[in-house]
Amino acid sequence: MTFIETALIYLLIYTLFVLIGRGFFIIYSKLTNRKVDELFKVDKFYFYLFTGVFVLSNCIFILNFFLPAKSNIIIFVILIFVTTNFFRIPKKSFNKNKLLYIFTTPLVVSIFNNNGSTDSFMYHFANQKIIFEEKIILGMSNLTETLGYASIFEYISSIFWLDDIYTYVQLINLLFIGAFYHLIIHLFNNKNYYFKNLSLLILIVGIIDNFGFDGGRNGFIFIQEVGKFDASFGIVFFICFLIITLINYQKILTSTEIHFAFLAVTFLSQIKPFGYILFFPLFFIIYNKTKLKVFNYLFRNYIFLLVNVLWLLKSVLNNSCMIYPVQFTCFKNLPWHFPGQAKLISLRAISNNRDPNVGLQSIGNMNWVTNYWINENTSYILNIILTILILFIIFKNKNRFIDNFNDFNLFFFTFVYIALWFFYFPNYRFATGYFLSLYLIIFSRKLLSPLNSFYKIIYQKNVFYILFTFCLLFTVRVDSYRSLISNYSDDISIRYTIPDQNYIKRLDSFGVYPENFYCFINTQCSISDQKIDEKILYNYKTYTPVNKSVNEDILDNINDTESSK
Repeated sequence: MTFIETALIYLLIYTLFVLIGRGFFIIYSKLTNRKVDELFKVDKFYFYLFTGVFVLSNCIFILNFFLPAKSNIIIFVILIFVTTNFFRIPKKSFNKNKLLYIFTTPLVVSIFNNNGSTDSFMYHFANQKIIFEEKIILGMSNLTETLGYASIFEYISSIFWLDDIYTYVQLINLLFIGAFYHLIIHLFNNKNYYFKNLSLLILIVGIIDNFGFDGGRNGFIFIQEVGKFDASFGIVFFICFLIITLINYQKILTSTEIHFAFLAVTFLSQIKPFGYILFFPLFFIIYNKTKLKVFNYLFRNYIFLLVNVLWLLKSVLNNSCMIYPVQFTCFKNLPWHFPGQAKLISLRAISNNRDPNVGLQSIGNMNWVTNYWINENTSYILNIILTILILFIIFKNKNRFIDNFNDFNLFFFTFVYIALWFFYFPNYRFATGYFLSLYLIIFSRKLLSPLNSFYKIIYQKNVFYILFTFCLLFTVRVDSYRSLISNYSDDISIRYTIPDQNYIKRLDSFGVYPENFYCFINTQCSISDQKIDEKILYNYKTYTPVNKSVNEDILDNINDTESSK
């Protein structure tokens, strides 16, 4: 599989998701008798890819209650949405700008110098293989507690494996970045100054991201190791926040736009549960505009209700909690409930992101800020401040930062998100969506007016496309281009093939241990010391803990240690 072949597959998959997304809109328009051309004054075409991924991944997730993802029914579902496109051929002349996503193919170069992430080798890939080969397993988190996360990304990634080759799994992240850049082009070509300025703001942030202190990281999008999807979450978070901001400015909202906004935040929450927090500003702003009608919009949004109810049910079946690992959402009377599991993994995740060198010692104090975090993140802080200062110079005008109560709400929620990020998972890889949203809300009112004469040169298309090309090309690391030149015709699938390794049968427990700590794609593998039994419950495989007090004993020891200090 060479670069040309991989680039062509990237474009084919991009087009496939666009067709699935368009097919969904056609079916929606037919069932509701509503014609949809734009959403929030943005051509709906530029939401097709995200919609396509949302639709297909949720079809896989829902079918997984009864069938593994390898079922041929998935192919049938794809064909339904794709063939629907042929029943509504566009009558207007096709806008060539809609095909500009083909110029995002340089993102594929990143595959020549990337690897699977540690988390992917430990549990992401195994989770994807389980989804592909099995219908839902009750108590899956008891095999390995991290399997309890089960993002929607695991479902869509499960169908992109070729035996033990995971090259195409990375294409999902690249598609999100490509669609993000494609949206930037559309925003610039819009006659609305707000959209034009927004596209320039994003690109300016992207350019600064390549300079500054220690490489210039300032919250802009980036390409991660294969299997991680934090940057994709950041892109969807920013788009959802942008939608909320546009709702704030829009005088008249259609029911379709309200339905779409709630579905967008649902998709965000399925990627990572932290996305649920965007429901608060979305609800408040729509409530301020529609009052009690917002409840009618919610209860008549049947797709929204169905997906959310089933997603929460999936989580309960997977790990006994509606939102994992939030302990108070767990059902203690379920046979597969493992007491203390959610709280323990939550504490470990928080402490690891605060200071990975001290274990759980960072819980219950702020010592991690001065001992570790500031030293590790000083350059990021300086770059974010530098970015804000440069944006203030370029977009300086007489518009106020806050003009109404909804503006205040958006400012308030933005700083709440950043505060939650700082206290619970202050790791740069999680920051993209929050800081892009910070830039947006700080300068949102400034974007409503044209730039002053000195900076109007960047409104010229040639200048814009130079900035755009620079950002796009340098989203990919320079090392990747060097690797491409050196290995242009090499088969890169060799690089992304799961290695063989031995597994050891666990004593007095279901499952096996990996020989070298990574489970890779073994669906019965666990690195946990906690023993489990495999049972059949209601015709479903079920993993139940042997010793239910293990996690609570660990938590008691932690509490005793804290009390003795």
